[in-house]
Amino acid sequence: MGLFQKILVGVDGSAASLYAFRQILRFSHGEKISCIAASVVPLYEGDLRLFGVKKDIKAFLREPCEKALAVTSQEAEREGLSVHTVCMEGKPHEELVNCALENQCDLIVLGTRGESLEKYLLGSVTARVIGYSAVDVLVIPFGAAIGWQNILCPVDGSAASKNAAERAIHIAAAYRAALKILSATNMPVESYAYAPELMKTMVKQADVYVQEAKKLAAAQGVEAAVAVREGDAPEAILRIAREDKAELIIMGSHGRSGLKRLMMGSVTERVLGNAPCPVLVVKR
Repeated sequence: MGLFQKILVGVDGSAASLYAFRQILRFSHGEKISCIAASVVPLYEGDLRLFGVKKDIKAFLREPCEKALAVTSQEAEREGLSVHTVCMEGKPHEELVNCALENQCDLIVLGTRGESLEKYLLGSVTARVIGYSAVDVLVIPFGAAIGWQNILCPVDGSAASKNAAERAIHIAAAYRAALKILSATNMPVESYAYAPELMKTMVKQADVYVQEAKKLAAAQGVEAAVAVREGDAPEAILRIAREDKAELIIMGSHGRSGLKRLMMGSVTERVLGNAPCPVLVVKR
C-alpha cells in the first residue's frame, strides 16, 4: 500500500519484542517494506575490574543483543523475507531514534508486555523513544495482532491530533478500513453538578472536533463514524476500543515536549499502558 517504506523494529530478546517483530513480518507479506531489526547494548558504568578485562564485559553485554538479532534473522528467513540487523551501544532510546533517522525509516516499532504499563512507563525506553522520535512509533502489546481494518482515532483539537486524524484517514483510505473519530471532554462527569454550563460547552467543542475530522475524511472519500463522550478521555478511548474491537488506535504526540507529557500521566500514556490493540503515535 506504500504507507511505510522502511521500518525499524527494536528487539531486546524479550518475548514482547520478538512478538512485535513477528507481527511486522506478517504485515510485510505483500508489502514492499524494508525492515531493520535493531538491538542496543547498554553502556556499562560499573567497575570493569570486577570482570578482569574490559573486552570480557563488552562481550558479556553484547551476547543478549547478538542472540536477539540472530533469532530475528532466523524468523525472517523462515518467512522468506530479508531483514537487516544492527547492534548498537549506548542509551537505547537515543540509539533507536538515531538509527531510524540515519536510515531514513518512517516507522519505529516497539513491543510491550501486554499488561498495564502505567507503573513502568515512567522513564522507560518506550516513553523516551516516543518523546524524542521524529517519526511515527507503533507500540504493539504482547498478544495483540496488528491490523488495519478497524481504526479508532481520538481528537482534541490540537495540531497533534489533527496530524493523527490525517494519518488515520490516509490509512483508512488505503485499506478501505472502518474509521471512528472520538473526542471526550476529559473532565469528571461529576463536574456537571458544579459547572453544568462549562460541561455543555466542552461537549459542544468536542462535537466540533469530530465533525471537522469527519469532513476531512469525507473529502478523502472516507466515511467516518463519530462519537463524543463525557468524562475521562483515556477511559472513553479504551472503552470504545474494546467495545468496537478496534485493531488500531491512532493518536497524536507533541514532539520532544511529548516526553514530559508522557511522564505526567497524559492521555497518551494511559492509552498506551492499557490498550487492547496496537497504538500508532503520529509524530509529524
